[in-house]
Amino acid sequence: MGTLEELIAQASSAEHADELIAERWAEYAAECDNRAIAAFNEKPKKGVALAIEDGLCAEEARSIAIFLLRAPGLDKNQIGEYVGNPGELNVAALREYVEAIGLPTFPRLGFDDALRMFLQHFRLPGEAAPIERCMEAFSDTFTAAQPELFEKEDTAFLLAYSTIMLNTDLHNEAQKNKMTKKDFVDRTRTTADDPRLSEAYLGTIFDRINSNEIQMNDAGSGTVDVSSVMLYSKPRLQGYLNKKGHKMISTSNQYWAVLK
Repeated sequence: MGTLEELIAQASSAEHADELIAERWAEYAAECDNRAIAAFNEKPKKGVALAIEDGLCAEEARSIAIFLLRAPGLDKNQIGEYVGNPGELNVAALREYVEAIGLPTFPRLGFDDALRMFLQHFRLPGEAAPIERCMEAFSDTFTAAQPELFEKEDTAFLLAYSTIMLNTDLHNEAQKNKMTKKDFVDRTRTTADDPRLSEAYLGTIFDRINSNEIQMNDAGSGTVDVSSVMLYSKPRLQGYLNKKGHKMISTSNQYWAVLK
């Protein structure tokens, strides 16, 4: 019947695509007992190799991304493990995966809602480098969807980190001294230094995160805090650090950082 990407291309509507994919999975379950899914949930690289072998996707980034997005039963931790891998194909698949999630929907979403939706699809890896690649992919896709929203190209990236740290601070019970709205606004505007990050805009993000925690459903343990990998609740030291800009940008950026 073809790869999942090919089925979507053949479909006359989103509903038709869902029907074709459901038929494909019923066929695959009968023939192969969903072996690619089981393998992926144990070792993502092996699962993708089996998916390619079984014709569910091609050995190409876009096709793998559609498999990750549409295959039923994939463990979200393992999706994060795969897209967080520094391999060339993995990095390309991450970009395609985020674009497949975001380009149809980000144009009509507020920043925090787009971030929330993005983080529902997989669990962020626990290391700094893959987290940064994931957040760069999200930020680039959001900026492409709403190019007029921010003035600087790094703003979405920095705001995403700031918003996730706010989410941790406000909703971690061990954090006694909660970040105030003024703290969030001042720190974010200092870090991002974008004139379009108004006090009112950032204040709205603060209010929405404060009233509605960013969470993600994890297949193994229910609801988990996706930002716990980024911020410790009882740091020994905290403050701003200067870091060279990512993506070969020569300027330096400030990040609010903590030391456990």
